Amino acid sequence: MASPTQLRGDLKRDGRDLLAEFRRLAPAREQVSIQRWSLRRVLLTLGVGIVGFLAVGLLVSNWNAFA
Repeated sequence: MASPTQLRGDLKRDGRDLLAEFRRLAPAREQVSIQRWSLRRVLLTLGVGIVGFLAVGLLVSNWNAFA
């Protein structure tokens, strides 16, 4: 939770756990994971890595040809 320093101090002095109270009042929901790995995602990541490696190799070989 982001809040200004003065507000955080006031909330600490107040003694109530307002964040827990708001969470209790919120409707129940399914937790969403930030990232879901799948075979497609792994293969795509590997493909991008291979293409990047080949692109750097091409760049270096062309650099050496002109040097």
